[in-house]
Amino acid sequence: MRATLGFVAAGLVLGLVGTAGAQALGEAKPDATFNAWDVFVQASPRQCFAVSRATSVKARRDGKDQEVRRGEPPSADFRGILYVSFYPETDPAQRGVVSYNAGYALGPERAPVARVGDRNFDLAPGDAATGMDEWAWAIDPKQDEELVRAMKAGSEAVLTARSSRGTEVSDTFSLKGFTAAVDEADKRCR
Repeated sequence: MRATLGFVAAGLVLGLVGTAGAQALGEAKPDATFNAWDVFVQASPRQCFAVSRATSVKARRDGKDQEVRRGEPPSADFRGILYVSFYPETDPAQRGVVSYNAGYALGPERAPVARVGDRNFDLAPGDAATGMDEWAWAIDPKQDEELVRAMKAGSEAVLTARSSRGTEVSDTFSLKGFTAAVDEADKRCR
């Protein structure tokens, strides 16, 4: 089910911003904005998303700082994107699904990790066979709930992943406005 939801999220992003995909997220007009978080609503099928781009990025490979080029086409301006999604029309309905678009192929040897405060959450990466190797999700609905609860209480989330080239990338997301954005996305998809 997680891979299916990833296709849905990817489809929404592409629909919102055209062929440049998530890289151009800033070009789409959000339905609401709460500090670092935007809310997007799709009418058919009905889907709602709280979305934020990383506020800072650090990358290292072989002990050296690296420039991160990601997205399609590759760009140093693209930042990782964090989503909390609501799919009221799926069976069963999915609420508060946490996903991450790294913008580069994730390495298969180590799962991405979301750190909020002193808690770490291993995420389930997508794979190249499904075309979702840039994505990762909370492992299950219980982890979605725990991660959203931690993010509501936290001030920042750091998503760390290793690329298929071996670069370790840490995307930091501000959680200012997170609670209001998630609550608004949830309300709009009731």
